[in-house]
Amino acid sequence: MSKWPTRLRKSIRKVRIKALDDDLRHDHGIYVNDKRVLRICRARDIRSTVKYNNRGCSRRVKNPQYLAENLLNRQFHAEKPNEKWLTDVTEFKWYDGVEVHKLYLSAILDLCDRLSLAA
Repeated sequence: MSKWPTRLRKSIRKVRIKALDDDLRHDHGIYVNDKRVLRICRARDIRSTVKYNNRGCSRRVKNPQYLAENLLNRQFHAEKPNEKWLTDVTEFKWYDGVEVHKLYLSAILDLCDRLSLAA
């Protein structure tokens, strides 16, 4: 880490690891693997502001409360508009001090022309 610029060493305590890697490449011409940046940051107790959930949403549940019926049966094409729609809900979290805020985004996609109907 001694090769890293002094300003960068002093100013990083809570940063995104990817942003740090990009700054090193673009601003200072230091090309290193992102895993090396992560390893050095962990050794120096530099924490990322982005928290990652280790468990994905596609994991199997032992006792599901609701099991959706497979209506499409992997037929992701529609002959006419408004015949088949798809939707997905994404949750965004941000912190204001200790208070947690949540925002939900739901996009609706028509399978006939694959255009987004709403978001």
